[in-house]
Amino acid sequence: LPKPFSEYALADWLRLRPLAHRLKQARYDSVDARYRRLPARAGDPHSLAPIIAGRQVMVTVAFEDAQAIEWQSQLLRRFVGEPLYVIADNSRSEAGAAAIEAVARSEGRPYLRLPGNPWTGHAPSRSHGLALNWLWANLIRPAAPSAFGFLDDDLFPTAPDDPFARLARQPVMGGLRRADHRWFLWAGF
Repeated sequence: LPKPFSEYALADWLRLRPLAHRLKQARYDSVDARYRRLPARAGDPHSLAPIIAGRQVMVTVAFEDAQAIEWQSQLLRRFVGEPLYVIADNSRSEAGAAAIEAVARSEGRPYLRLPGNPWTGHAPSRSHGLALNWLWANLIRPAAPSAFGFLDDDLFPTAPDDPFARLARQPVMGGLRRADHRWFLWAGF
């Protein structure tokens, strides 16, 4: 979100930055709202809802790297165990998506292929953010898991862990990031 008008300096106002930032945010919000209404290209989030409801769920946004997803799946099974692991594919190529879907099938993992992402190839962070927003709106929120986490596709457990243990004592968890005097929780783990 853009910072409050009061935080802009005179030089920013002379360059119309507050207005430009709000226009860019409005564009992003519009793209996000349209994207969240699109159906998955493969898999059905509604059919996953009964499987997810009341469970601990970890969702990764995959992108073109089937080997990384295979490693992550196997390491999660070995070191984390219980949570349901869902693979949400944001790949742009058909070959990449087919390879990731084959890994999901061989690993016995639920698979969704996300809608075509307008930011893919142009703005990787925005592409990933749209994917997370789609998953929240179309999978996580409607399915109502007992707890969930997004896991970047390049994070791999290397020892036994319970990523949901802290959630027994607090409602949210994540890596704290700062932008000036504002903060947010990193959604990657």
